Amino acid sequence: MNHAALGPVSLPVKEAITNYLENCAYHGSQDFLKWMDRLEAIRASLARLIGAGSQEMAFVENTSQGLNAIANSLQWEPGDVVLISYPEFPANIYPWLNLQRLGVTIRYLERQKGSISINNALNSICPRTRLLVISSVDYATGFAADLEGLGQMCQSKGILFCLDAIQSLGLLPIDVKASHVHFMSSGGYKWLLGPMGTGCLFIDDSVRHFLQSSHVGWKSVINPEDFDIDFTLKKEAARFEPGNLNLAGIFGLGASVELLLEIGIPTIWQRVKRLIQKLQEGIEQRGLSVYPGLGASERSGILTFIPPKNPEDLARFLEDQGIAVSLRHGRIRLSPHFYNNNQDIEYILSVLDQYLS
Repeated sequence: MNHAALGPVSLPVKEAITNYLENCAYHGSQDFLKWMDRLEAIRASLARLIGAGSQEMAFVENTSQGLNAIANSLQWEPGDVVLISYPEFPANIYPWLNLQRLGVTIRYLERQKGSISINNALNSICPRTRLLVISSVDYATGFAADLEGLGQMCQSKGILFCLDAIQSLGLLPIDVKASHVHFMSSGGYKWLLGPMGTGCLFIDDSVRHFLQSSHVGWKSVINPEDFDIDFTLKKEAARFEPGNLNLAGIFGLGASVELLLEIGIPTIWQRVKRLIQKLQEGIEQRGLSVYPGLGASERSGILTFIPPKNPEDLARFLEDQGIAVSLRHGRIRLSPHFYNNNQDIEYILSVLDQYLS
């Protein structure tokens, strides 16, 4: 019940990593070209997950690395404004605050109980706003943003749109083209059920000319295997992969992404939505308050509720009964995935009954 923090890896992920390591142990670099082919197949799977082209995807180690790549590669002028949703997880704040040294102004799009409204976003835009940065899902409340609405607003105002998607990728359907998303970064260890140290970065083809890579290496150029110096950078997003990658982790991530695609993200989301609804009904029947009250279109895989007394005490009690949860801002956060079932929900509610009795 804690995928918003860290998801367990599946057996296919474990097998993919083990197979790669065994291959390295017994054959060294013999299958290097096969590894490269596998890498590109995984890149294509990630692209398929969000409706992008393979050339628009780069591998990163985590969400922060991807966001930093965008923040440090856009060409800023003093007085440019970055508008960021707030409160927000620090990974989606610090890369932009770091731009203040260049004279960039940071303004906040204030959430109301976790939510972001189109009207508030419109009212927060000023003439120098160049970029809107939000999380697709608020980590603390589970509010799922209206990506298409915000994307259309950015499109109409000539503003770039950047997304931290770690709390939705692998669970909620997303089409970066329909939502007019220009940049998206996500780690792979939450809803994607991949290993830590893996993730992806999306850069829309239409805006890649705005970026000047701040970090480059031998893999950033068009002919990396030609060791004569030719500093012609790749046009595709892979130029943000300056050196050799974490193949073991990426192969594990690829196995998980392929499993999710096989099941189907819409199917996964419908399943989790039903589990969340059952959880909410059971919690409210016990006189506890779900926070905040979200509409059907605002829900995600995260549900938080207000404990009846000491939040730390309830969190420990649930953990002692084998239920993994997170404590966020004095509230208990639950976040099931597709393999959870009704029996899991019934068990959680029975443990709550023990605590409340």
